[in-house]
Amino acid sequence: MYEPFVDGKDHGFDEMKSNTQKMEPKVNHTRIANLALDELAKKVIEFKSYLSHNNVIEFAATLVDGSNSDQRKFLDTHFKSEKSITYLYERFFPETARFLGNQWSQDLLTFGKVTVGIGNLQVLLKQYDHLYSKNTVTFGSAPNILLLTPPNESHTFGSLIAHRMFKSLGCNSFLLVKPRANEIQTVLEVNTFSLIGISLTDFTLLDEVKKLVALIRTSAPANCPIILGGEIENWTDSSLNIPGLDAISSKPADILEMCDLKQKKNVLTANQSFVEYFK
Repeated sequence: MYEPFVDGKDHGFDEMKSNTQKMEPKVNHTRIANLALDELAKKVIEFKSYLSHNNVIEFAATLVDGSNSDQRKFLDTHFKSEKSITYLYERFFPETARFLGNQWSQDLLTFGKVTVGIGNLQVLLKQYDHLYSKNTVTFGSAPNILLLTPPNESHTFGSLIAHRMFKSLGCNSFLLVKPRANEIQTVLEVNTFSLIGISLTDFTLLDEVKKLVALIRTSAPANCPIILGGEIENWTDSSLNIPGLDAISSKPADILEMCDLKQKKNVLTANQSFVEYFK
């Protein structure tokens, strides 16, 4: 990354005061710095625009009432660079899903409208996958990660995002949405996982999560960490206690670091297969 000389000095060189140097063209470091800072400011302004609540509202409206072409036109206008596509998946899409959910909980949108909006959001997720995943690197020692949602969880968009984020970090990530107990047991019996994550949005399902963790503990190795993520980070009850749960976090990169699963070798290999041995 280019770091401008903001004080107007050439760092790392001795000052030469010979007549020869005086004949050399003078470089206007202040002008170079200003140009560089102007470009940086443009990027900052562009990046901050993604955070605009008005943009979320506008996009949510196209999801509910617009066509797929309207939705794609909005995204293609606002998200063009590789960095912005990462932001689209990891921040803008989740914020939009959260906004739609809040609109329903506050009786500002009907359940039907929100269902249509989230459904369209999932379609766009698949349509833009190739842009988000094109720079994904799979490592030789990539850990297998299993992601689950509780059986009665109706808000599964967060798990779809987490699944993609773990893949982008070089993991073999596998997602089971609202699986039955026998499906979970079978998958754990025929596969080995380095980490198991549960995505929770509906806080009324905490008892269901406790049963899910207990079920996982009967089949998964004792040293396999179980992490609870999703909207649970916004849970205000500090007395939350789920036996068998190792941690609460919704940040894939932090989770890999915490579980000592962060990739260190840049060795490409084919993804390991995931054995789905249930009916």
